[in-house]
Amino acid sequence: MASSCLLLRGEFIIIFLFSLFYLIVVSKKYLLKSLLIFLITLTIISPYVVRNYLISEKIHIVNVTGYALWKGNNHLSKVEGYWNSLHPNYRNSWPDNENFKNLINKLDKIKKNKNYEAERDKIFLLEGIKNIYEDKMRYFCLYLKKLLSFYFIDINSSYKNYYNIFNIIPIMALSFFSIPGFFIFFNEKKNDYKFYYITSSLLIFLLIISIFSILPRYKISILCIQILFSLFFLKKYFNNFFR
Repeated sequence: MASSCLLLRGEFIIIFLFSLFYLIVVSKKYLLKSLLIFLITLTIISPYVVRNYLISEKIHIVNVTGYALWKGNNHLSKVEGYWNSLHPNYRNSWPDNENFKNLINKLDKIKKNKNYEAERDKIFLLEGIKNIYEDKMRYFCLYLKKLLSFYFIDINSSYKNYYNIFNIIPIMALSFFSIPGFFIFFNEKKNDYKFYYITSSLLIFLLIISIFSILPRYKISILCIQILFSLFFLKKYFNNFFR
């Protein structure tokens, strides 16, 4: 199940490779198990990798990195990114903006062949990089805003029912409880290699995913770690309270 997640989201590739690296190099254990995990994963994804290679003559699993980067870093991007997909079916909703018009012209010139998706994603990638390079301060501030919104809450979310009390209160509680919980966890587990794996995984998710855009469902990737840290805080608090 975990291996098949690599076929769904690009961030699973990052955390998978990091996990193998950590198990083999940092913990200096589980070499055979790590090799077995790698072989099982390779077996699961190989049909899709082979299919993609036969179609586009390139070895890849996912091919949307460029679009994801552009969506989170264009002239209309907020924390959630810019929603318009620039698909021909949505031409009437394309913004009247010179930057978008130039991008659309580039997309329209792509030949409809087996390399179409790869070329399209490359254009989005270059456009996203260009946006960041030309206005570094704006996108750096947006990056920090996305990072904080990812860990805590998005105060400007446009999602329906995002601010429902049954959603927002648990998210806020876990986000804030996990901060003191982290220090308690560190104090109790600082000599355990699992502590460094968990905290490193959290940082990887926060720092890398925030480069793109932050949707509410992305919270799931760090929620289990926030729950763990929060439980350490609640355990400490209630133990002191009842004592």
